[in-house]
Amino acid sequence: MDTKTEVPGGTADLNKLKAEFSQLRADISELSATMKTLIAEKAKEGKHKAQETLDQTGQKIGEHPFMSMLIALGAGFLVGFLIERNRSA
Repeated sequence: MDTKTEVPGGTADLNKLKAEFSQLRADISELSATMKTLIAEKAKEGKHKAQETLDQTGQKIGEHPFMSMLIALGAGFLVGFLIERNRSA
């Protein structure tokens, strides 16, 4: 008994499906490359922005060293207070 049955247009449909999958693979590959490029650009922008902010912060600390020291001291006391309060709770 023959288990193969021919469906009218079956080979054409299969070839069309193969072509569509091939195009889908190509589209996904292109999308992946585009996303990789965009992510690299955004990472570069973020790194530049972080360096710029770090430079500005260093400049402000240099301009106002005493005020910077007081702010750091106050922030340290505040963090210490919050940590100690959570320990005793």
